[in-house]
Amino acid sequence: MAKSQSKPPGCIYANNGRLWWRGKLPGEDKQKYRPIRPPGARHALLDSPDNRKAAVYIVRNWWETAARKHSGGKVTTVSDLVAAYIAHAQIYYRRQDGTLTGEAKRIIWGIRLVSEHYGSLPADAVTQTEIKAIRQKMIDDNLARTTINAKINIVKRMYYWAADEQIVPPSTWHAVQVVRNLQRGRSGARETAIVRPIDEKQVRAVLPYMPATLQSMVQLQLLTGMRSTEVCLLRPQNIDRSGTVWIYRPEQHKTEHLGHTRHVAIGPQSQKILRPFLERKPDQYCFTPDDSMAQRGRSRQAMRPLYDRRTYYRAIWYAIKTARRDGLQVECWGPHRLRHTFLTNIRKHFDIETARIAGGHSNMSSTEIYAERDLARAEEVARQLG
Repeated sequence: MAKSQSKPPGCIYANNGRLWWRGKLPGEDKQKYRPIRPPGARHALLDSPDNRKAAVYIVRNWWETAARKHSGGKVTTVSDLVAAYIAHAQIYYRRQDGTLTGEAKRIIWGIRLVSEHYGSLPADAVTQTEIKAIRQKMIDDNLARTTINAKINIVKRMYYWAADEQIVPPSTWHAVQVVRNLQRGRSGARETAIVRPIDEKQVRAVLPYMPATLQSMVQLQLLTGMRSTEVCLLRPQNIDRSGTVWIYRPEQHKTEHLGHTRHVAIGPQSQKILRPFLERKPDQYCFTPDDSMAQRGRSRQAMRPLYDRRTYYRAIWYAIKTARRDGLQVECWGPHRLRHTFLTNIRKHFDIETARIAGGHSNMSSTEIYAERDLARAEEVARQLG
């Protein structure tokens, strides 16, 4: 069984400050040295942490493209099947502007392990025995139970697609499908803590240790229940300010690949927090790390143009550590707990169905009737609480 790895085959290294790859693509007789250039670029990527992550995806695409060409477009092995499914996902889960959705990235993240362990097997030779062996390997590597289930479910989806496309017989999909999800407390896998709401007093205690930009992000999330990524991606052009309650329509959200639309109602309190950030250009992000650096009294740096969910969490955690150094007894919390606090408040004042609507959860088909009803109820929540 091959060793599990997150990087593609070969070696990514820096040469004169730019990134190169040394390796052998499928069909080649010997290793070659290649500058890692994005499609259409003249020069290789500069060596930086973010570019190294991008380099991994570029090299993986080289390897998968070469694997498909080497096999003549035929799917014979598990590696061929993985490459074909990724190619399908990169076409199917793509936005109108050409960028990949989060679902496409999750699929790529989820099925690598199958190719690394059983890439040389015939595509129809994988059964529940191989899937359980991969699952056990992830348990041994101390991955969380929920992460393991997510990865295995993506593998099941791949084989469902393969059976539907007549790449593998339906019996292969059935053999993979019978593998059950790991159950909490009964699997031997690491369990993650259940996310609980955070007391708003804990949040207010840490706010003075944050720059104004970060404070606004936290307060806005607490009042609207946005997901952390939705807060980070907020731009003036995405907000409809024609009514007394503003409507934010994120360009990217968790369920976009299912065809659902996402509306975030922004009430009077949230509007007051957000208004100063709407004075910038319509296509600029409202909350930027550069602004936070300037507010901390540090010089602006060439940083990313926006926060993402990881940098947003780290910025909050830095403020919590600073508060603890000053002797404050505050617990650790992150953006997801702010969202839980918002939904808990909604359930107290309204009902579970209203919390589902306000939080953007969806468990029914999206129709115009439901969309109108949901938006009206979300606006009522924003008027009273947000």
